[in-house]
Amino acid sequence: MNDKKEIFEVVNEHDVDYLILEEFWSSEDFRKWFLSILESNYGDLKFIFARHSFRKKAKNINSKMNQTDIRVDFVDSDDKEFVFLIENKMGHELADKQIMGYQIVKEEVSKEENIRVMSVLLAPENEKYLCKKDGFDFFVSYENLREFFNAKAQSSVRYWYKLNLLDVALNKSRRRGGQKKGEEKPIVFRKKYCAVFDEYASGLHCPVMEDATSQTLFINFKPDKFKEFGLKMRHKARPSQSNLDVEFSPSKYNLEEIEKYRRELSNYLGLPIDWVVARMASKSPALSVMVPGMDVNENWKSQEKKIVCIAKLANNFCNWIKNNVCK
Repeated sequence: MNDKKEIFEVVNEHDVDYLILEEFWSSEDFRKWFLSILESNYGDLKFIFARHSFRKKAKNINSKMNQTDIRVDFVDSDDKEFVFLIENKMGHELADKQIMGYQIVKEEVSKEENIRVMSVLLAPENEKYLCKKDGFDFFVSYENLREFFNAKAQSSVRYWYKLNLLDVALNKSRRRGGQKKGEEKPIVFRKKYCAVFDEYASGLHCPVMEDATSQTLFINFKPDKFKEFGLKMRHKARPSQSNLDVEFSPSKYNLEEIEKYRRELSNYLGLPIDWVVARMASKSPALSVMVPGMDVNENWKSQEKKIVCIAKLANNFCNWIKNNVCK
């Protein structure tokens, strides 16, 4: 059940850089896919090498700005070299000095004999406008990458963690960059979410979250008795997979003590034992139930039935805790 396990809490741009580098070095399928998606016929190129943070010094340019995130070299049958300079941006625009430095790197590499240099912007789909604005030759979206890894994940567990990493990266970029046209605002989504919980799990006292923003990833419930026993309950929502957590006071419980609850809880909820995990949530031991992912930036109707199921499961989880822990 690899798709049910959360892997990443935080993802930064360099994490995506390293993921891409690994694929260029280890996967011929990925290299062919990358070339095919550039809207040009580069299918016969042979991979030479890929490297991170390729930098060229230039006068009057800040050295930190004067670099590329990834450089990938290919060669054709006539020994002509094709260099792709990839700039990875997770939901924010490039600074002017950064664009200038990037252009200088491209110009400097182009001066070398028998080399063709092309720039590629790697970013979420809603940042595609930056490709033309900042003078890039090609655009590859995070969503394109996700489609590639999702197809691979059906036959290889090696790609599950890559899929999870991209989901976290996409969620982060949405929080930074706002909503795409036509998407419901997170505040509206969360109000509907709480209405579902009020109907199917009223004992959890879901907060209305009038001041919620797109950065609100945790729904903190307030069930009766929980505070008295040093317990907290929350829904930690991510697009790929989410958790229903009950955190225990570290002064009263340790991880070994709550581990004994796993099997009984999984039987009560009718879930596989692997979907119920005893783990540390920050500094507190917690019982964590794996539930389907939830994306506040996507259409409500496409996720409503799933959230009803989560609410019913959360209600049963809460009742079990009250009957077996709050004594």
